[in-house]
Amino acid sequence: MLSREKVEAVLFKMGMPANVKGFGYIVDSVLLLEEDSKIKTTYLYFKVAKQHGTTGQRVERAIRHAFDIVRSCRGDYDVVNHYIGFINCANSPSLSMLTMKIREEALEVPEPKPEKKEETEEQKAEKSLEAFRQSMEGTLQNFGVAFLGEVDESYADRIPEWIEENFPDFSEEYPFVKMIPEERIIGNEIGQLFCVVPRSGDDPVEIIEQRMNFETFEMDEVGQLYSSETGEPYLVMCNGVGGYATAMISMGTEAGYQADWYPMMDMLGRVAIPVTESDESQAKDFTDYAACGASRFGGWYGDVSMELKEKDLADTSWELQIVMGSTDSYGNYFLEFRKGGKLHISWCEREYGVDEEDYDDTETEAYEGTWSCSQEKGRTYLTMEATRTGGEWYQKGEDPVTWSETFCVYSVYSGSGLLLENETENASMPSNQNDTQLLEAIRTYG
Repeated sequence: MLSREKVEAVLFKMGMPANVKGFGYIVDSVLLLEEDSKIKTTYLYFKVAKQHGTTGQRVERAIRHAFDIVRSCRGDYDVVNHYIGFINCANSPSLSMLTMKIREEALEVPEPKPEKKEETEEQKAEKSLEAFRQSMEGTLQNFGVAFLGEVDESYADRIPEWIEENFPDFSEEYPFVKMIPEERIIGNEIGQLFCVVPRSGDDPVEIIEQRMNFETFEMDEVGQLYSSETGEPYLVMCNGVGGYATAMISMGTEAGYQADWYPMMDMLGRVAIPVTESDESQAKDFTDYAACGASRFGGWYGDVSMELKEKDLADTSWELQIVMGSTDSYGNYFLEFRKGGKLHISWCEREYGVDEEDYDDTETEAYEGTWSCSQEKGRTYLTMEATRTGGEWYQKGEDPVTWSETFCVYSVYSGSGLLLENETENASMPSNQNDTQLLEAIRTYG
């Protein structure tokens, strides 16, 4: 029986970075193939997705991306060629060949248990910083940012200690944040706290303090708060009163990119990330929204409740609309949370401006599955898992088309509406990848 450590060691030997999602998905896939070598690839993706609370499509993409990394200049050519080759680069043969090679080696030589050496706090911090920066490679993200809540006088002089006390999971995942020294805690006013991580240790940074001029109603530069040519992570305290950005951060990269960013939160209580003209994110948001106490959605929806229980959703139906690939059409989705944890999802493609009565009742897709609710840290989470069972796109005897998602769920409009939030990536429904983290559903019965 192969061990997880053995599979991970082979991937490291190939040159695959551990921080890419596909790394863990490949490990789980190899272990499942070791148990059952005849398992169908689509079902393999489904099982791995279920373990990680994601979708089979995302598992497939992440695995493909991870293999592409080591087949490029990032991997050791001879090692990569030995384990997965360069001829047939599809996921299925790559996973099969990798499993076979690791199994053969395990039979030939007993795997010695590596000696575990305790890492120092400094080593953990350095390692986590490097992994975080690597996660931005191949993207247009030029820095990382995390919102850490509202600063008040009770902890203004002990910020690192406060971060560790109030964000234990965040501090465990990103230990470099709590190691930021006093000279890189910037800002002379009580307010919002942000952690900013330049993409490279060679990226120049300048932070300018600014104040509202109430005669011109424009922001005036007051003076320089911080300057660095070596791109270390830093903390910024700003935006104490008035709702204005009281700091401007100018950042550059080795590639010559230069941008001014104003640390602020948007109307949804999320970090206001700068975007390109094509609406692509220029920064990586690594905020722990479940822990930071960010004020969500109240500005748009008024009273928002997290007090949902399974009984509140049982025997109810909800409708939501999602823009499709073309802005001329949308998916009209219906979610039925039946008693006993049974789930039915159906949707139809519609065109804007066309009356509903002009359409028949033909469904584009129908899914059957399960749903459940859980509570964590005062938040309610809704998990849905389903398999395609009908609709125009359904083919009798097809390989299972599966979908799963976990949302943080909010009740709005006095219970007549639901907000479904994916806290880590874009929110989706079957056969649709939305460009937002938030979906809004309206109650139709129950």
